[in-house]
Amino acid sequence: MDAVRESAGLINAIEVYYDAVPRAASTVEQVGPFTVFVGRGPWGYYARPTLGTTTTFTSGHVAEVRARQRELGVGQEVEWQHTLSPSLATACAEAGMAVHRYRLLVVHREVAAPAPGAVRIVSPDDDLTAVVRAQHQGFGGPAIVDSAEVEHVRRRLGSAATVAAVGLVDGDPVCVGMHQPVGQVSEVVGVATLPEHRGVGWAGAVTSALVADARARGVTTVFLSAADDAVARVYERVGFRDVGVACAAEPVSAT
Repeated sequence: MDAVRESAGLINAIEVYYDAVPRAASTVEQVGPFTVFVGRGPWGYYARPTLGTTTTFTSGHVAEVRARQRELGVGQEVEWQHTLSPSLATACAEAGMAVHRYRLLVVHREVAAPAPGAVRIVSPDDDLTAVVRAQHQGFGGPAIVDSAEVEHVRRRLGSAATVAAVGLVDGDPVCVGMHQPVGQVSEVVGVATLPEHRGVGWAGAVTSALVADARARGVTTVFLSAADDAVARVYERVGFRDVGVACAAEPVSAT
C-alpha cells in the first residue's frame, strides 16, 4: 500500500509539473476539458487534460481541441498521463490520431555513470549554436540551427528555466541533454547523442550529470519518458524506475 501511495503521489506531482512548465513560454487557453499551451518562442507545445479533470474523454472533445489548434496555427498535439486520463487514448484514436505510449520513469537512486570523456553543465556564454546543432543531429535533424532557437535557449539557461549538460570530445559536443526544474520537480528532456558516438555511455553520463545538478538545486523528483525498452534500459542503469505511462497523440498524417 505504501508503494501504491508513493506512485500516486509521484504521478500527481508530475501532473502538476506538466501543467506548470510550459506556462513560462506560452499563452494558455481552455478548450473544453483541455488546456491548450501556445508557445511564444521557437518551441511548440500541445494540449493537455486540464489539471484535476475527471472527464471521460470522447472523440468529440478531441475534435474540438484540434479545431481550435488549427485556428491558432499550432500543431495538433495532445499529451497526457494514462493513469489519470485512461479514456483519452481511445478518444484520440477514434478522432483519427496516432497514439504513442512512453514509459514514465523517476529516479529512485542516483548512480554516477562513468563518462567516456568530459561532461559538464552548459553556460549561457558557451557556443550554444554547436550545442543545439549536436542535439538536433542526435535526433536525426539537420545541422542548420535557427538563431532564434539559440537565443531562446540562452535566455532559458540564463534564468535556470532550463539546465543543459554536454558530453565533449576534443572540445566538441557529441551528446546533449537538458532538465527543466520547477519547484521540487524536474524533467530530463532532449538527451541526444551523435550517431557516431553512440553505444559508449554518453547518454547515461549526461543524464547522471543532469540528475546531480537537479539534486543540487533542491529537486526531489526527477523524471523522464522513454520511447522504448532499449532507451529505458539506459536510464534504469543510472537509477530510474517505472512509475507510469506518458502518452502523446498527433494526426496520423504526421507520423
